Amino acid sequence: MRCLFTALTVAILESEVYGLTCPSRRELNRRTTARLKSTDVPTSGTIEEWQESLAASSVPLEPTALSEGARVLRSHGVARFNGIVDPATCTALRNDVLQFLTTSKTAKTNTEADFNSDVSSPFVGEKDLAYVPGTRVRFKEAIDVGFAPSRHDLLLPLEHPSVAKAMAEASRALKPVLEAAAAQLPRVHHPSEFASQLDSHSLDSQPLEVVELAALLSRPGARHQKLHGDYQRLVPEDVSTEASTRVGRGGLAEGAVKRPVEGPAEWELRKGKLPPRLVCFVCLQNVPTVQHGGTLFLPGTHTYAAHQLLYKGPALAANGGDSNTEATADVSAARTALLSCVRPNPSALSNAGEAPATGINFGGGPAVCAALQCGDCLIYDASVLHWGGANVMEDFQRAVLYFGVSLPGAAASLSLEEPIPDGCVHVPPVLL
Repeated sequence: MRCLFTALTVAILESEVYGLTCPSRRELNRRTTARLKSTDVPTSGTIEEWQESLAASSVPLEPTALSEGARVLRSHGVARFNGIVDPATCTALRNDVLQFLTTSKTAKTNTEADFNSDVSSPFVGEKDLAYVPGTRVRFKEAIDVGFAPSRHDLLLPLEHPSVAKAMAEASRALKPVLEAAAAQLPRVHHPSEFASQLDSHSLDSQPLEVVELAALLSRPGARHQKLHGDYQRLVPEDVSTEASTRVGRGGLAEGAVKRPVEGPAEWELRKGKLPPRLVCFVCLQNVPTVQHGGTLFLPGTHTYAAHQLLYKGPALAANGGDSNTEATADVSAARTALLSCVRPNPSALSNAGEAPATGINFGGGPAVCAALQCGDCLIYDASVLHWGGANVMEDFQRAVLYFGVSLPGAAASLSLEEPIPDGCVHVPPVLL
């Protein structure tokens, strides 16, 4: 297995320092706060109208101290950390990401049909034959798996100098938080190894694994995504659990956190997909407001109860039940119940470190927006409900580096029945 720091340090090269002229953080906060609207968020209407209302009343996600990161992630599912990566590093990577996309146009026409195709298009670097089962990790080439003309999901080559440098800076600062917060991730087993191989102690003592590394881009005119979680919570948090005692560097101990343990039935639902994971965003330029396409989150919805309300009920009814009075009431009730799961912005935590009762009981609406400055980061449990916001700004391309980490062995377990692609070579996981 390769250690991330070792693999990345080798690839880092000297690069030009890019200067930035940025408004002050106070000015950015003032601009964002000035547009906040009422806390009375409608729960009727189409799914698009409902999410637009949530976005319009959103408040900026407040920063968290690194020492409090694991606790906030456990309670809220998302935490922001200011000034983690050097803005010059971010600018250099952003320039490279945009160049990757420009180069890609020679290999593929950017049409709706192309982006919905199952065929990925490589467009930089030598052909990548290294394969880490169950992951989306690339080493030598970038691949665009974008899902709409104005949105791109660009898998990045781990060994590219600007990618390596940004990853090294982010992981060096955030590794203790990620190690400790991973205690809340569900434990996944292949049926043949269920209750037989990785016990809780070995799971907590082994390094986390990097399962994805990419850049998200939203161009002007990008519409907002539908509310979703990147993986579903399949079992309640208070049943089928085990005590986890993951400890991050710097003494960030989580104590006896109850980790959900999933059985063979849940494995069948997850197989062939990325495992439960924590995701880190690194902002590659200033994103002052929600209008710039920042991601929006409903804090506290990384739970089985919230997911049941979203995926098993009518909360996402496309038409809001408008054609039927009873159906409209059902949709509104489902959305109200879902929003009751939301926890306050982390800044509303009491001095004792405990969050107030759940529900819409803080300034602004229930959603928080990742209105970040260049070099700021956030970590979220990939099951927390969120959506990419609409980019309504002219000549503004939002770019975010992201990487996901999972519990050891989870990706391999979910890919045990998948063959290695032709011509590819199986390589060990990339360790955080």
